[in-house]
Amino acid sequence: MTDTQWHSLPDTRFQCHGLAVKADRYHRLPESGKDLLPPGVVEQARFPAGVRLRFVTNSPRLWLRCQAYSLAKDHGIDCVVDGVYWRTVILKEGTTDEVMVFQGLPEINRQIELYLPHEQEIDLQAIGLKTEAEISAAEPYIDELPLVFYGSSIVQGAGVHLSCMSYPAIISRHLNRDFVNLGFYGAGRGESEVVKYVANCPASALVLDLGKSYGRQSAEVYLHMLQQLREAQPETPIVAITPIFSSRECFDLRFYERSEMIRDVMRRAAKGFDNLMLVEGEALLGEPDWAGLSVDGLHPNEKGYDDIARRLLQVLKRCLTS
Repeated sequence: MTDTQWHSLPDTRFQCHGLAVKADRYHRLPESGKDLLPPGVVEQARFPAGVRLRFVTNSPRLWLRCQAYSLAKDHGIDCVVDGVYWRTVILKEGTTDEVMVFQGLPEINRQIELYLPHEQEIDLQAIGLKTEAEISAAEPYIDELPLVFYGSSIVQGAGVHLSCMSYPAIISRHLNRDFVNLGFYGAGRGESEVVKYVANCPASALVLDLGKSYGRQSAEVYLHMLQQLREAQPETPIVAITPIFSSRECFDLRFYERSEMIRDVMRRAAKGFDNLMLVEGEALLGEPDWAGLSVDGLHPNEKGYDDIARRLLQVLKRCLTS
């Protein structure tokens, strides 16, 4: 790697998005106050879902110095170049690696986006570029305020190998808007202390997708969540999504009944709120869509998330322009 200069992170030229808190690694929650949050939320916040580094460079090569603190699970750091997926860097647990992403390209400016893993705890320590390569800020988003997504495994990106293909990430690229991913797998249950954290994130829109992780809770919990968010951000559009279809509903009566109960709870709780749009999850991904769109009958794959993003995109466009 002769003629390569390493740039230690954090570095303001490599803009970090997605509420990342970097100490010895990237987390989605600050250390202070973690003891007040449910253990499941703290556990999932170790994984930097939605965290991106963005920059422009004319370097013909790109290297990453990284360390992984958990298993890869076939996920890694996704590199997107000028809006096109390039490749994924898979990291081995417990080692510090210097990995080549690309080399030998013409020396012209390209916008680089590095999506950190949604299911692996890592530290991205430094970026290696050709010595004296130009580095500048990425194209700014059209709004300083991000889209804030709060929810479960569907928000975090369960079921996909590519972190850049979660539906919040896809929507962000289509709209040229920043986003924050607060998906916490089965821990997305609308607890007051978690909602307080969500409410403190300034947002251009709040997207709530708790899905089936909401469980057998009453409508009061969901109603209280909406009231908390509305009190904290009175003018911010809210999009509330009921659970998408899961093929398990066709074969497991108890699972189907619970899914229908959650949908009914969310519909009832969302009534009477101004500037709130209720979206039926089955309109985003329904029973006719499921053939070939899931690996486990519960979580979509990349194609499934792309379908969700395309359909939800129209809703968000209306919310953001109204």
